[in-house]
Amino acid sequence: MTTAQTSPVLIGRTTELVALRQAWAGAAQGRAQTVSIGGDAGVGKSRLLTELRPDVIASGGLWVLGTTPAQAAVAQPFAPLISALRSLLRSVDQPRRVAVIGPARAELARLVPELGDSATGPAAFDQMTGSVGRLFELVLDVFHRLAATQPAALIFEDLHWADRSTLDLVDFLARNLGGDRLLLVVTYRTDELHRRHPLRPVLAELHRLAQVTSLLLPPLTRDEVGELLAVLTGAVVADEVVDRVCERSSGLAFLVEELAAAGLDLDGIPRGLQDLLQIRVDTLAPDVADVVRAVAVGAAACTVPDDLLMAVTPMPAADLARRVREAVSHGVLTTGESGIDFRHALLREVWRPTCSQASARGSTRPTQPRSLPTREPRTTRPSRRGSRSIGARPMTCRGPRWPRCRRDAPPAARMRSPRPPTTSCGCSIGGATSTTLRACSAMPGR
Repeated sequence: MTTAQTSPVLIGRTTELVALRQAWAGAAQGRAQTVSIGGDAGVGKSRLLTELRPDVIASGGLWVLGTTPAQAAVAQPFAPLISALRSLLRSVDQPRRVAVIGPARAELARLVPELGDSATGPAAFDQMTGSVGRLFELVLDVFHRLAATQPAALIFEDLHWADRSTLDLVDFLARNLGGDRLLLVVTYRTDELHRRHPLRPVLAELHRLAQVTSLLLPPLTRDEVGELLAVLTGAVVADEVVDRVCERSSGLAFLVEELAAAGLDLDGIPRGLQDLLQIRVDTLAPDVADVVRAVAVGAAACTVPDDLLMAVTPMPAADLARRVREAVSHGVLTTGESGIDFRHALLREVWRPTCSQASARGSTRPTQPRSLPTREPRTTRPSRRGSRSIGARPMTCRGPRWPRCRRDAPPAARMRSPRPPTTSCGCSIGGATSTTLRACSAMPGR
């Protein structure tokens, strides 16, 4: 059985593709449009754009692509703009290049040396102070001249890695393109946007504009995963295999394709994919990684309730909430009504070996999971005092230091410290009216 690396057919994005095509049709008629496309890494944002490109070319449009490199310590100023300008220069001949760039050539040559000698006077922007001066107006004029001769689609990918000046430029263009025959498309990863990410307020303002369409790509459904696997493998895949791949990939098309390319190994992780996921492991601070390891042990087969995580991580609730919040910001953990879990199953699988490594090193950090008391299996009932009982919400976990089956999970009262923990905001954790760890970790500014 031969497995294709990527699917030649777009699966499960009919609605979003229709919206993109409608936006392009409006832009080609002289009504500039902006589309933002968000979603987790690997959900299929770039794949969706590849479906739009033939439509743009077939209708006489120009495809101008600007990419943003993965952010290092400091983001490269105007990285997607520089990439887009180079894409433009490669797409047009010399006479038209001169006409489109026009009087902006000397200033833009500071960003793109291929344009020739740069201006000798004061720059239209200052990378040190963040002042953009005349640069935005010059860039706008370039795209005015381009759209006057040919409709164009301007793509800025991976804005979550862009610098603040680029985000301001995107906002400026979306508001000022007006009657130009130009479609502006920006993509970003939702799992990279922490609560204070500079892209968040920009998106919030853009979404208020009538000429802006916002698309948020959800993961593929179980049936769509099965359809994608059938296309990739060229054969109908067994239901149990589809279920397992859907669970491990969380419906992210890229992960489905990687697992299929590895021969649908239901337990192993392809080396290249493991290295990619390992990056998120390595970027966390050590104290945050300790909490994630605790979740990795407890979340072997279920979501970890907030109060259970607090019981096995002996630290102030405020510190635990901060570390969980940071892990969520890095796209490693998620929080919900039922507790805390990994963003997707493959991340959990990558983390679990680190638990064994930490144990083998004999780590004595106070944040390591401590052993829970064990007891004879029996059915537990909710606490009469109204507090949430672990036994009242059965769970199935596997792994050392955690309850090994539903009935082994002890009541919260047997694990509770003499004094209920509190957060720095004064919230007591434990009891019917308590603020949970999940709620505290979501509080803005904390």
